[in-house]
Amino acid sequence: MAMSDVDKKGLAAEFVGSFALLFGAGLLSMFQSDYFSYGLAISLTYAVLTTAIYQFRVAQLNPILTLTEIFAGRVKASNGAFNIGAQFLGACLGATLSALICGESGFIPAGVEGAISNKILLAQGVFCTILAFSHIELSAEGGRLPGITVALVTYAAYTATAGLSGYLNPAIAVGSNVGNALQGNTIYASQFFSFVIIPFLAAAAGWGLYKLAVDNLLLSELIGSLVFTYCACCALAGGIQTFNSALSIGCIAAALVYTIGWKSGGAINPAVSIGTLGGGNGRPGDVLMYSLFQFGGGALGAFLARHTMGPIGLLNILRNGDNLYDLVLLFVFSMLLMAAYVLTFGDVLGRPAGVMVGLVYWGFHMFFTKAMTLNVQTAFGIIVSQWLLSGEGEDWGNSLACLGVPCLGSLLSCALLSLLPSKYQRIP
Repeated sequence: MAMSDVDKKGLAAEFVGSFALLFGAGLLSMFQSDYFSYGLAISLTYAVLTTAIYQFRVAQLNPILTLTEIFAGRVKASNGAFNIGAQFLGACLGATLSALICGESGFIPAGVEGAISNKILLAQGVFCTILAFSHIELSAEGGRLPGITVALVTYAAYTATAGLSGYLNPAIAVGSNVGNALQGNTIYASQFFSFVIIPFLAAAAGWGLYKLAVDNLLLSELIGSLVFTYCACCALAGGIQTFNSALSIGCIAAALVYTIGWKSGGAINPAVSIGTLGGGNGRPGDVLMYSLFQFGGGALGAFLARHTMGPIGLLNILRNGDNLYDLVLLFVFSMLLMAAYVLTFGDVLGRPAGVMVGLVYWGFHMFFTKAMTLNVQTAFGIIVSQWLLSGEGEDWGNSLACLGVPCLGSLLSCALLSLLPSKYQRIP
């Protein structure tokens, strides 16, 4: 291939962007705290860079996303290979300079050292697959949203799994290892495969899921429900700080709504699907099918999360001493969640407004610091996984409350909101 055929502007964008990603995140990581992690630094830097570079050129800054572009036929294989090389080179140089200025470049969080490799493989597999799936779903028109969604998934994955997922970017993995090596820091060679090779395999899986779900709305909901439940259960089981746990759940909810909401509605929650009946917009047959696929995704997600972060059981909201408060909180936030889907917030926030959905989930888990979920399929997944894998059944009364209260809240919310003028409503 002649160099004249190479997309030099695209190559430069990938190199400069990848360099800035590692260097900028390294500088931000100097401000690390309980609330500001290296994962958040990477995610914020990625969102800012992809949005800024978009003014001049579309750039992925991630080899697995470039690979999905090749699969989709949007980038020639030869140009894609050059771009991936530029991403690795830029990341290595950015991490090296960052390490020289800031010290250790923080490739693998302390919590990952010595972790069981199967857990890392599982976390990498699930989140890299959904990352590729989200990117290919959203990047058809080359807008800014794919970059922001990638940032949301990256942060949610890193935080919910306490670093087991890494940063879902092989260039970051290699670049950070180079930076660490130059500083004389430990290189985790045994985990290198998980953080560099698995993402490429997951990209192929994400592309495969995209092809299967192109015209299959039910499969889209199953995928979204599985990933949401997996992330939420990992966050709730991991014992991480409340703010970070809540934010990771809110971020993954927003990312998934933006990914599939434009075609399937992005309910990823049977309570939301059932709630549409309250406004007279849902058809019982459709609601039943959507709910079944969402429940199936929830069960699979909880099962996988259990093997990643350990078991989790639901708080018994009927016997914990604050049962009335907990039930009211669950009911009110269920109404707010339905409102986030039904109301229109303008085209800027999307239809449905993923950011509003994410904020409701974040707010609920900030108030509700115990092992409880606003999402019905997640509660169902926890109940089923506990029963099948531990032989420990949840209290039936509590199970019915966790499954039923959100549905009642959604039904009432949709019924009340249907009274508003149509210009304020987005039919879910």
